Amino acid sequence: MVQFVRCLAKHANISEYAIIHIREFADKFEYTSDTALRRLTNTWIESVQNTTSKALDYSFRQLITLMHRKSQHDSAYLEFESRVRDHMTQPPFNIIALPGVPLPISLYAAKLYDGVLIYAKAAKKLLESGGDLSDGRLLTLNILNSTFRSIQQFNDSIDAHGDAEGAYSAVAIVKESNSNYGWALKQVGTFRNLEDSNEQLKYLKHEPMSWLGRSPPLPEPACGFTGSRCTKDSLSNLVYLAVVVGASVAIVLTLLGVCYWR
Repeated sequence: MVQFVRCLAKHANISEYAIIHIREFADKFEYTSDTALRRLTNTWIESVQNTTSKALDYSFRQLITLMHRKSQHDSAYLEFESRVRDHMTQPPFNIIALPGVPLPISLYAAKLYDGVLIYAKAAKKLLESGGDLSDGRLLTLNILNSTFRSIQQFNDSIDAHGDAEGAYSAVAIVKESNSNYGWALKQVGTFRNLEDSNEQLKYLKHEPMSWLGRSPPLPEPACGFTGSRCTKDSLSNLVYLAVVVGASVAIVLTLLGVCYWR
């Protein structure tokens, strides 16, 4: 990602571009606390220190990273983390924790918990209606088009196709007076499924972007992505139009001059 941004900055006017970086499957320790934010920040700082051109340094302001949103660290999720850590130190895992260093909890632990909870709720609903748990079709129908509160304390949903909504944040480099570098990687927005809302997914803005051009890049170049709006044909049409208008004006002036001379 760092090399791509540097390359784009060398060969193009990077202020005309917004770079979207997706970190869907990062390393297993990426999801705990502010670890992901720190790692991305260090990556950017390292690129700044190893670059001589300031134009390249600040090109990272055009970068937006989409990543898994941090868990809401309320009492329920903190208790869940504590229970998972206890299980990790017991058989068959027997993981030894370093003194004073809590074991990191993978995102997949929370997803597994949510999956079991969704199944349990669907099974309960099916049994209450007199259904049979061996009927996988009915069990699946009780899962589709449902909503649930994840252990990470997000309002999530499963659509008619069985796809679950993800919880993601938009992260970018913005000005930060408390940072040693004057810049910091911060959460500029989140994607949320709001309660009592007809919208399935809504983007909530948290921080303004620090774009290089002081405004977001245009969604499309002035001549279009293929340059079709600035072809020779379109220029020829303008020339023809100018000739016609000029000739018309000349004829009118000539007629006025003849009338005046007579």
